[in-house]
Amino acid sequence: ARRGGYPFSLLLMRPAVAFGEGDGPVIGAALLGDWNRLALRRACRSVRETDVLLDLGADGLLAALPFAGCDALQRLDTRLHDALRPVLRELGSGCRGRISLATAGASFPEEAPDWRSLLNLALDRMSAAVAERSIRLQSRAA
Repeated sequence: ARRGGYPFSLLLMRPAVAFGEGDGPVIGAALLGDWNRLALRRACRSVRETDVLLDLGADGLLAALPFAGCDALQRLDTRLHDALRPVLRELGSGCRGRISLATAGASFPEEAPDWRSLLNLALDRMSAAVAERSIRLQSRAA
């Protein structure tokens, strides 16, 4: 992208689970594997022909978006949330917690000057997004 002078974006996505007081995780590796498989199938319908989707295992999915800047990244984020809602509902049926989609992205050249910075920014944002969505649910009495 730098050599060609065109924008390039990364978007990370994975389920985040918030549990209520006293609840423990019941979401396992098999469910996450199912999520990745189902999410890839659904996400493929939401991305452009030039985009690439990668399964990162327990770390979720990565979308590499050539020719996409911040605006295109935001539009894709919205489309993916809409497309993956049924997958999250299905995954949530086997879990006591509330499941949501955590996404985080970064764009070159608007936000990062090189590949390593772009990836690190997206990873930092993903850590923050998962932590924000994984906060334990407050009991109603509190």
